[in-house]
Amino acid sequence: MIRRWGFLALLILLLIAGACTRNTSPTPTTAAGDDRQAIEAALMKYLGERGTINLAAMNVTIEDLKIAGDRADAQVMFRTKQGEGEMRIAYVLLRQQGMWTVQAQPRADMPHPGIAAPQGATEMPAGHPPVSTPTQTPPSPTRKP
Repeated sequence: MIRRWGFLALLILLLIAGACTRNTSPTPTTAAGDDRQAIEAALMKYLGERGTINLAAMNVTIEDLKIAGDRADAQVMFRTKQGEGEMRIAYVLLRQQGMWTVQAQPRADMPHPGIAAPQGATEMPAGHPPVSTPTQTPPSPTRKP
């Protein structure tokens, strides 16, 4: 009888030890979390180097991130800290030599480089001033006495 209980106790200990040591490699969620942090850092570095956005006055958050191999598509929301405005910009990042880098490539279907047009928008709203550059120089205003 003691032999039977001893065998059962040994079996339970082996099962517990096996469960504790299983899956010591990084989990996919950990790797994805590391990629997300690296992508956020690369994006902030890119924005800081460009100098076109006052990052101190903005809350920058990645709202949607899709990673496929060495490519990442990020939808980034910029909100002013005063809460007066916001804009969403799509970025493409590539992993090169283990480092994520932002690819600055404006798309032809966007009204402004880096700013996504609303879905289905093909023209400007009614009353919007023309966006093409004028071919003639406007006449200078005349002064009346």
